[in-house]
Amino acid sequence: MAEIEPGVHRIGVGGGEVGAPETNIYLVQGSKSVAFIDSGFPESDKAEPLLRYWRETLGAPPVSWVLVSHLHHEHAGGVKLLKDATGARIGAGAADAADINREFGAGTKVIDLELIGDETFDLGDRTIRAIATPGHTAGNMCYFLEDAGLLCTGDHVMGQGTVVVRTDQGGSMADHVASLRLLKDLGANKMLSGHGPEVTDVNAKIDELVSHREQRELQFVELLKDGVTTIDEMLRRLYRDTPERLLTLARHQAIAHLEKLREEGRAVLIEEDISYRQA
Repeated sequence: MAEIEPGVHRIGVGGGEVGAPETNIYLVQGSKSVAFIDSGFPESDKAEPLLRYWRETLGAPPVSWVLVSHLHHEHAGGVKLLKDATGARIGAGAADAADINREFGAGTKVIDLELIGDETFDLGDRTIRAIATPGHTAGNMCYFLEDAGLLCTGDHVMGQGTVVVRTDQGGSMADHVASLRLLKDLGANKMLSGHGPEVTDVNAKIDELVSHREQRELQFVELLKDGVTTIDEMLRRLYRDTPERLLTLARHQAIAHLEKLREEGRAVLIEEDISYRQA
């Protein structure tokens, strides 16, 4: 928990469990109010560090918004807890809003504003702009502090590793790659991720992630050319060093790549979640 840039605070929540990295929640201060970027977990004990930092370190300034990056529980789970404790309004991507309301609203419509991108949030002497970056989920959003050149990326760009794109949760590999490329036009000088360290070489990181996706796609194209059709066999060939506990996520990643190829007319679905062939 610390002020990492003038008026920008990072609060780590969760973590400590195998395969569960700490989640970074950001609190942005303006002259009139503050905003949380993401809300953390739905459990009250995991929300307490956020509220304690807001109350004790910052003196409980008015909270105008909680801005959610996407629907996953470590990012959106605490929306009702924060809303009830601070009186903030909640903003989230329109395509994720129904899921967030259902999963974390405790029977209420907790989302106040469904975002489509380019909305701005006035905190007094600074604004936050919503950037639509679908891919990880359909309603995935990043948030840009334009005065400081800081981009809060949630899981869209992580400080370490790559994010899993899950088509069963509305994700799209084609959208994800396009959204990565979009970020290069913003002029951000630093990215603050939902997991892992900050990213200071923004364009180099984006190029690295796009290149990784393109190289992986080429591997799937070559397997299809060689007549490999089942996802299981593709996983054995491409993810042989992946720990057993992560193979389910690798399978989702494989499906996302194959679905992108299908959408582009380069692959044909044989059996859902089982096999594809070259077009």
